[in-house]
Amino acid sequence: MSGELVFLIGGLQHEGGQKNAKRGTFMKRTGKRASSPCIDVCRHDPKTRWCLGCGRTANEIDEWSKLTPFRRRRLQQELAHRLIKLKNAHDNDKVAE
Repeated sequence: MSGELVFLIGGLQHEGGQKNAKRGTFMKRTGKRASSPCIDVCRHDPKTRWCLGCGRTANEIDEWSKLTPFRRRRLQQELAHRLIKLKNAHDNDKVAE
């Protein structure tokens, strides 16, 4: 994956070191902590400032553990749309090159 952007649409759920595709979720189980959509890519798009791995802004990443379960679910729905937009923008940039 060196230098290559990776987009995961549909998310991955990590449990016990296994990766299981699960439609509609962007979660990583981390013991007793609040589940997180982080997939350890942690690079941000310069235009949108969305993380290329999970779709969140730096502020949303910082505030994630403070969000209520309802707000997390709402944000996860938005993240799916953001990742699709990022993928489409990246694909369009590739065609233009």
